[in-house]
Amino acid sequence: MSDQSETEESQPMGETGVPTTFDTVMERRRTLIGWARHLLGGLDMSWRHVLVFAVVTGVVTGLVNEVPLLYDTSFRDIAVTPEWWVLFGMVVACNCKGPGEAALKCGVFFLVSQPIVYVVEMPWLGYFPWEYYSYWFVLSLFTFPAGALAYLAKRQDRVGSLLLAIPCVVLVVLGAGFVFKVSYSFPHHLLSAVFCFGQVVVLVLALKNTMDDRLVALGIALVVTVVSITILFVSPPTSSVGITIDAGDADGSGTWSCQLDDPSFGTVEVEGDRVKVTTSHVGSTRLVCTDENGDSIAYDVTMAPSRVMSVSQE
Repeated sequence: MSDQSETEESQPMGETGVPTTFDTVMERRRTLIGWARHLLGGLDMSWRHVLVFAVVTGVVTGLVNEVPLLYDTSFRDIAVTPEWWVLFGMVVACNCKGPGEAALKCGVFFLVSQPIVYVVEMPWLGYFPWEYYSYWFVLSLFTFPAGALAYLAKRQDRVGSLLLAIPCVVLVVLGAGFVFKVSYSFPHHLLSAVFCFGQVVVLVLALKNTMDDRLVALGIALVVTVVSITILFVSPPTSSVGITIDAGDADGSGTWSCQLDDPSFGTVEVEGDRVKVTTSHVGSTRLVCTDENGDSIAYDVTMAPSRVMSVSQE
């Protein structure tokens, strides 16, 4: 048979013997699922590979976090939010041979990779940021049981579907947050939003073989997505800005009372000469601080559409 005939026979065919768009799409879908299944079960996840994987991801993340051009973009989110680390953890756990091995290797992967991120950043920071690493260290401890659960999520039953729903829920909550950010800073974080929701679909299609099991995990993820997005847009998260009142601008003992011209704009907290304004509303208002002698200082407080707050003295 000629090479041309072999090529034609390898193409997906419709009922007429001619490749159709639907056949092509289904073939590509099968190829994508095949790649995903290889990534989530066809790799050799030896201890050497786990350690190399941890070092590489730690170094890359640390370098990416120090590129100013990438600030507030999807490309830097790997150093800020855990959507990529969910994928890394799933890759490590799903390529192990049992839940115990998955727990150990997943936990070690995070214990090694996270401090490397900050070690790589030290030339720019000038110190090791223990206050940030302590947070990730605590999270890393939770990846030991999370690794075992991720391995068990491969089970082809309802229990496996419910366990798979756990990382899916984490991803859709993160994705909802990115959707909210995209709504006021488009196109920033758009790729991260797509990545989160796309990862959920790929995980479910790759790890579940039956439609019933897939629907359980996807159904839970869909409900959480709708609830998360609704909460974010109905009751947006707050932002805060702090100022220090210059005691030289007014006489008195430094005891101040502060209020906003528009009380519905947000809340005001005063501690000595430190003032914090918190709001979830885009807009601006006037903050007036008065000491015990009646001397006042006024500030303009603004929440920009980017949800970044600023304050300036009048």
